[in-house]
Amino acid sequence: IIDLTSVEVIDTATAHHLGKMIRALGLLGCQAVVSGMSPEVAQILVGLDVDFGAVRIHRTLAAALRAVIARGQ
Repeated sequence: IIDLTSVEVIDTATAHHLGKMIRALGLLGCQAVVSGMSPEVAQILVGLDVDFGAVRIHRTLAAALRAVIARGQ
């Protein structure tokens, strides 16, 4: 779970590193789960074309934890 709850702003370099980390997790057979993304951060990531197609996104860390536990991961 990648929790972005306290992230208010994200720069280009950090956004690209986040995208690389998510792709690397996929190559390792893992599925990234992102929680707590603010509308501002989401807008920046969309503007930078960071691909979140295969990522499960939850509004809160608690929701992400419940989902992961429910799936037995």
